[in-house]
Parts: sequence; C-alpha cells; structure tokens
Amino acid sequence: MIRRSEIRIAILEDNPDLQEELIFFLEAKGYRAWGCRSAEAFWKHLHAHPVDIVLIDIGLPGEDGFSVLEYLSGIGPYGLIVMSARGDRQDRMRGMELGADTYLVKPVNFAELILTVDRLWQLLRADVSDTKPSLSAVLTGPDADRPPLEAALRQRVLAFIEQNIHRPELSPNFIIRHFNVSRSHLYRAFASDGGLAKLLRDRRLDAAVQELTRSGGSVASIAELAHRLGFSSGNQFLRAFRNRFGMTPSQAREKGLALYAKRLAPVRPANLLRRN
Repeated sequence: MIRRSEIRIAILEDNPDLQEELIFFLEAKGYRAWGCRSAEAFWKHLHAHPVDIVLIDIGLPGEDGFSVLEYLSGIGPYGLIVMSARGDRQDRMRGMELGADTYLVKPVNFAELILTVDRLWQLLRADVSDTKPSLSAVLTGPDADRPPLEAALRQRVLAFIEQNIHRPELSPNFIIRHFNVSRSHLYRAFASDGGLAKLLRDRRLDAAVQELTRSGGSVASIAELAHRLGFSSGNQFLRAFRNRFGMTPSQAREKGLALYAKRLAPVRPANLLRRN
C-alpha cells in the first residue's frame, strides 16, 4: 500500500499559477510538495529539502529543464517527470535520453499525474529495497563487500566502459539502455565513485593522460583526443583535465606525467584514436 505522506515531490515550474495549483492538488492528495520557479532557486532549496520525485518544466528562465534533468539523473535515484508544453518528438526523445522516467505534455491531466507519481514511487521503492549495499561498500568501495548481484553488475559495466571508452555516446543513459537496468541500481553500484557520470569522466581523463604520455605524446591533436573521448568541446576537456591533474593537456604532454600514468588503471589507449 502506498503511503503518500512519505513521498516528497519538488515542482520546478516557472508559471506561478500552475505551480501553486500543482502544490495545492498534490498536498490535498496526501503528498509532501514544494516548488521553485527557476533552476537556481531549486538547487538552493534542494540541499535543505530532499525529495524523491521531481516534476520538471523544460522552458525555465536561465538554466533550462533539460540541464536540470541531466544533472539529477547523474547524481542520484530520483524519480524524474517532465511536464512541458514542448511535445514534439525531438524534445520527448531528448528528455528520455537525459534520464526522464516519464514525459507528460501540457496541459497535463491531474488524474494521470497521480497515477504516474504512484507507479514511479513503487518502482523507486522496489529498486531501493532490492540488494542495498553495505555501509562499508559505500565508504570504501571494495567489490567484496557488495551484494553479489551489484558486484557482478559493476564489473560488467566497468568492462563495458573500458571497451567503449572512445565512443562519444558513452554516458550513464547509454549504459542504462545497454544493460537494461534502472538508474538507482546503477547509482548504488557506483556510489563510492561519486556516481557513474563522474567515474566516466575520470576514466576518460585517465585515458587521455595515457594517450598524451604514450610514446612521447604522439597524439595528433588535443582537440581530436577530446572529441574521441566524448567531450563536447575542447574547453570542457581543458577544464576537466586541469581540475583533475592540476595542469593542461599540453603541459601533460610536455612533462610526461609519468607518476600519474603509473597510478592509472589500463584503458587500452592504443585503441583510442583508431578510425572507424
């Protein structure tokens, strides 16, 4: 039986009348709900008021709903429901690829919304109750302390990442679709790594270091390496690389970064720049 008083819902909607109506309706049905009109206000409020399910409008002022959706899908097992007037196929596909559990087109039928929320909550509860990791696994990360199914999934995903690190489309959502697992299962398996999105970024940067330091740094260009490793731009790659290693890719190529390279897990760098 669903206890709606346990379900915490955030509403990210810039229309004040619709936001107020949604909060009133959801609270009348027994849920706990709060709302914000911008992503900036949402992030500030979220730290002090955790939630289970987020209703996200796409057309927000400043940071848009797609950006919020992508970030939330990478940091935790949230239930994510898009509610938007933008109902064309391209927007719907983008929303689902970025991690939405459901994409509802406005005007939304409130009875349908209730059914969607309740069913999503049941899925979230099923995921959370199934093979919870031990505290030591979260704190230290050894696979030996993980539940067997979680440890097996983790090893399969790590092997898949190693084999496909050069693919630009490699992402948490790509992995979710490939292994047909839920976000929350995947999040728990990589919680000790800071989440799968962070692990992917770090593995790509580690691969970049190996490629830059291999054979004297003979990679054709840093821009090509950034593209081959799935970074959306050279600037994004530069910032991430500098944050992780404290120097630029050019400096790494010049200095060798031998100490870093010895500490990194092998990522088969010889395959990184192969032509398809």
